[in-house]
Amino acid sequence: MIASAGRDNTIKFWQVSTGKLLHTLKGHTNAVNSVAFTPNGKIIASASSDKTIKLWRVDNGKLINTFEGHTDAIWSLNFNNDGTLIASGSSDKTVKIWNIEGKELNTLRGHSDAILNVSFTPDTKFLASASFDSTIKLWRLDSTKLRTFDLDSLLVRSCLRLHNYLQTNPKIPAQERRLCSG
Repeated sequence: MIASAGRDNTIKFWQVSTGKLLHTLKGHTNAVNSVAFTPNGKIIASASSDKTIKLWRVDNGKLINTFEGHTDAIWSLNFNNDGTLIASGSSDKTVKIWNIEGKELNTLRGHSDAILNVSFTPDTKFLASASFDSTIKLWRLDSTKLRTFDLDSLLVRSCLRLHNYLQTNPKIPAQERRLCSG
């Protein structure tokens, strides 16, 4: 199956072998400019001139979430390799990075025109953005700004800052020591 973005405000799923239209997703109020599947293929994201990103379940077409934050048309989006982050590029001259739940984690500014394409490196340490301003920018991503700070991520950061104190202290429960082993 492949998906297409449409100026008719829809996303269409097509059977590759026959070219048959399988189903159509409706929900955007303006042209859909880009679509991207999560690496596991279970979710598809769509970016639109209506200034929103929408996440949909591939198996049943159900709308999961709508991300709002750009102030102009969104031309491109892409998932990182583990499907936990989404980058989007817009005519508002910004690149935004979101978590899969729709929380805006960072806004990258530096282009002087619309951003047409965004792509993470496989290790998510960098993001490339291409713009109508005739430049491609390579952004170094600070992973501490790109994660949700739940207990597990705070403990992992503590491992680094406390020189593995959590891993080597016998008073720390095994489950928490496990977090420092990676």
